[in-house]
Amino acid sequence: MLKKLTFLLLFSSGSLSADWNQALFAYEQQDYHGAKQHFTELVKVGNPHAMFSLAAMHFNGEGTEANPSQAAALFTLAAAYGHADAATLSEQLRANFEPDAELAYQQQLQQWQQQLVIPAGPTEHRSPSAAQGLQPLKRIEPRYPVEAAKRGQAGYVRLHYRIDEQGKVNDIRVLDAYPEQLFVKAAVKALEDWRYAAGQPMLTTTELSFTLEISGVDRLNIANLKQLLFQSRLWDLAQAGSPEHQLMLSRVMRFIASQGA
Repeated sequence: MLKKLTFLLLFSSGSLSADWNQALFAYEQQDYHGAKQHFTELVKVGNPHAMFSLAAMHFNGEGTEANPSQAAALFTLAAAYGHADAATLSEQLRANFEPDAELAYQQQLQQWQQQLVIPAGPTEHRSPSAAQGLQPLKRIEPRYPVEAAKRGQAGYVRLHYRIDEQGKVNDIRVLDAYPEQLFVKAAVKALEDWRYAAGQPMLTTTELSFTLEISGVDRLNIANLKQLLFQSRLWDLAQAGSPEHQLMLSRVMRFIASQGA
């Protein structure tokens, strides 16, 4: 019933992090041991795409013996964290389980749940639409790094974070940033001071853009940004056919285009 999951693995994520890039690059190079290590670390911090990808590796027997029970456990976990396709795949696998396979599934699911830093559940993770529609009561804009301003550099940082019962922001993770690391510190520092209405905890994402205008004069150095883009490994990996890096590259190019390049 299940097809080989390589295609779904490669296209399952719309967000990136340094660890995700490393995991994907290792997978593309058929370094399945390295990919498994990186995906496992991301699973522990609640990344549903890593859960889905690691499940696909266990199902396909990539870097390990094929293990449908382990795959189903990880698909179930990914579904709990909001992955749209994972629940159906878990159900399809479990429909054919014998009692011993079902027992192994339950045990492996429990083992994964015990390793998680950020738990999931009805009170911990709302639907993406509910989280995305949430507006902070207090929003602090990030300070523009002085060196970036001097060079006329612009960029963005995409962040994943948890809103607790009191409306405070914590467990901040960088999903994507360009140029790499340049604006991350400022973005994280600003986000730490955001406040939401008290209520049920949830996980969500936001993207902070950094552009600079002084007295109506555009100070963005598009040429420098493009040069960084062409010098980075991102460009090479996108040209090599990596769907994830092509997605990231398209984001950067749209950002450049939005700045009037």
